[in-house]
Amino acid sequence: MKKIILLLLLPAQLVFAQNEVMLDSCYRWTRQNYPNLKQAGIWEQITVLKKENLKTANLPQLTLNGQAS
Repeated sequence: MKKIILLLLLPAQLVFAQNEVMLDSCYRWTRQNYPNLKQAGIWEQITVLKKENLKTANLPQLTLNGQAS
């Protein structure tokens, strides 16, 4: 009985087989769905702003203190 069921299910398995997936399509799907890549523009802006802040931190500063009584 089990052999008959297996023989009947074998053609069904071939009909519902999975499609082939190419490596290029996998790479494309990961680029579309990876959250950090969606925010790549934001990360670039953050690094640019951090570099500008580091440049301005090394400029000379003028401090003026006063006291009135």
